[in-house]
Amino acid sequence: MVRCLAVFLDFCYLARHSEHDTVTLEVMEDALAYFHELRTVFVETGVRPDGFGLPRQHALVHYVPSIRLFGSPNGVCTSITESKHIDAVKRPWRASSKNKPLGQIIRTNTRLLKLSAARVEFSRRGMLQGDVYTAALREVGIEVEDRQLLKEQRFIALQEAQDADGHAADGSVSLSERPDSRLSIEVLSEKLEQPGLLELIQHFLYMSIYPDDPDDIFIDDLPELPLRLKMGLHLSASATFLAPSELCGPGGMHREMIRCNPTWFKEIPRYDTVL
Repeated sequence: MVRCLAVFLDFCYLARHSEHDTVTLEVMEDALAYFHELRTVFVETGVRPDGFGLPRQHALVHYVPSIRLFGSPNGVCTSITESKHIDAVKRPWRASSKNKPLGQIIRTNTRLLKLSAARVEFSRRGMLQGDVYTAALREVGIEVEDRQLLKEQRFIALQEAQDADGHAADGSVSLSERPDSRLSIEVLSEKLEQPGLLELIQHFLYMSIYPDDPDDIFIDDLPELPLRLKMGLHLSASATFLAPSELCGPGGMHREMIRCNPTWFKEIPRYDTVL
């Protein structure tokens, strides 16, 4: 699997070169053929038992012929569509309720387009250019900075620069503010079919309180917990982590929601995969 991913990355780096010649194109063809040979490991191990149907993997076979016909993509092969995808799909999806979001995404994009058109028209008429005080100063010939414009430019730069506030740091996970339900350790142990759940929780608490202590712990040293102690069951969490590949600023932090819900919107189960 590691060799397969390494060959795939080699092909991607070659495809993004600003210039190509016969040698690089031959290396790309060899790398692609080797990638197709190695990727069968994902089928054999059960990761993709039904084969591959990914659009971008299918597009790989068209890179070399297209470069020969039309020239090097110069690193912008997917940048334009990816940037539009964020504004048109990613952000509206995050703003939706996540329940049948297509109609909500379309409605959001429609309203954003109308707002953009209105702003262009207002600007054409000389509106939305500062405030009354700024207009009065300009009327007497005093040049001032447009604070509203600077504020909007900073806001746009911030939106495009990062998905999560803060500087680069270790990843963190925060649970939802309120638990979905509260169950006693005894009931939760039976529900999860984990008879040793109480002892596992005691070990976890001990290691959290005394992280530098040895792994061999006597049972008598573990913190006491009653079986009827109720615990909050959280079905979602927020993970913040370093992801320089995202559209982030110098901090490069990214945030994702993780959900583990047996009845997502009272319909189907949803269990997000975390790598």
